[in-house]
Amino acid sequence: MKDMPHETLTNRGHAQPAPARGAEPAAATSAGGSGNTESPSARRLRERIEALAQDARHMSRILPRAVALSTQGSGLAEAMAPAVERAMAINGRRNSAGMAEALAPVVVPALRKAVLAWMRQGFGALNRVMLKYASITGLRWRLEARKRGIPFEDVFREYTRSLPVKQVFLIHRETGILLQQVQSEIDTSNDWDIVTGMLTAIGDFVHDSFNVGKDDHLESIRLGDLTIVIEQGEYAAIAGVLRGDVPADLRERFRSALGRIHAEFAHELEGFTGETSVFEKSRTFLENCLQALISTDQAHILPQTVLVALIPPLLIVYAAATVGVEQHRWRTYIADVASQPGVLVIQEGTRGGRHYVHGLRDPGAPNPIAVLMRHGLGVDDVDSRWASLPALREPPTLEQIQKVLKCIFN
Repeated sequence: MKDMPHETLTNRGHAQPAPARGAEPAAATSAGGSGNTESPSARRLRERIEALAQDARHMSRILPRAVALSTQGSGLAEAMAPAVERAMAINGRRNSAGMAEALAPVVVPALRKAVLAWMRQGFGALNRVMLKYASITGLRWRLEARKRGIPFEDVFREYTRSLPVKQVFLIHRETGILLQQVQSEIDTSNDWDIVTGMLTAIGDFVHDSFNVGKDDHLESIRLGDLTIVIEQGEYAAIAGVLRGDVPADLRERFRSALGRIHAEFAHELEGFTGETSVFEKSRTFLENCLQALISTDQAHILPQTVLVALIPPLLIVYAAATVGVEQHRWRTYIADVASQPGVLVIQEGTRGGRHYVHGLRDPGAPNPIAVLMRHGLGVDDVDSRWASLPALREPPTLEQIQKVLKCIFN
C-alpha cells in the first residue's frame, strides 16, 4: 500500500486523487463554503448585467440617429403621442404649478396674439356697422340704392369690396423654394422665385437679428398701399400680395387653403426633394384665395367708431372709481366716528350692497348720523344702529349689557 498514491474517499466510497503537494485546496462551492471561485449562476448574472450595460451604451449612440431619421415621417410621433399625452396628464395632476410654468412661454404669447387678433377683428366689424348705420356715407349709399332700385346690401358690398389679391405664392418653408403661384393679372415682368426667396431671407434676418420667439413668424410686409400677407404652416407657407387694407377673413381663407394643401400633399411636403411639378394640383386651393373679399377694415376709422369703442372701458373705469371713492368715504367715516368720545363701534361692514354700523353711544356723545352726513354718505344708504347708555362713570351691569346687545342685534 506504500507504493499506491495517496487517495481520499468521498462519502459515496469513490476514490478521488489527492491534491498535489504545495497546491492550494479547492474552494468549496457549497452554500456554506467560501472562496474566490464564483458559481455558474453568479457568473451568468454578472454576464447579463454587463451585457445590459453594453446594450445601453450602444443604444445611447444609435437612438439619437434613429430619432433624427424618424422625423422624416410621422410614425414615431404617432407611436409616442399616447405615451406623451398620458405623461403630461399625470404630471399635470401631480404638479400643476410646474406644468403651468412650463406651458406659460407657449400659451401666453399665443393667447396675447389671439386676443389682439380678436380685438382687431372686433374693431373692424364695429367700424363696418357704424359705416352702415351711423354715417353720412351710409345714408348716401342708402339713397343711391333706392334710386337704383337695388338692395342696400348690394350697394354696400360694391363700395366696401376690397381690392382683389394680386398674387398668391405657395412657398416651401425650409428651402424658400416657390412651389406654386397664381395671380389675378397677367404679369411676366417679375421673377417670382427671387421674390419668394427674399421673403424667406427677410424672415431669417428678423429671427437672427432680433430677440423673437422661435414660434414667431413674419406675418405681413407693407410698402405704401402694397401689402404682402404671409400665413405659415408646418412645411409650407402662403404669401398673398394685394393693395389696400387686409380683409379680416383673408387670413382665415389662407389658413383654410394651407390646411387643405398640407392634407393633400403631406408626403410630398415632408420629403420635398426640389421637384415642384407635383404641386400643380394645389393651384385650385390657391385660386380660392384670389377671390375678392369684403373688407371690415376701412381706409379710415370713423370718429363715431372710436367713440363707441371707448364707451365700455370708460364705463369700467367710472364704476371702479366710484366704488373706490365710496369705500374711501366709508373707511374715513368709520375711523372718524370711532374716534369720537363716548362712541364705541362694535360691528361694521357691507351686506347686500349696503353699509351697516352697530355700536354703543353715550347720550352726550356726538350724533353718529351727523358725522355720517359730514362724510357725504346718505342716511338711507347706511343701516346705523346705536344703543344708548348712561354716562359710563361706573362699570355697566350685566343686565345693562344684555339689554344693549338685544337692542342692537334684534
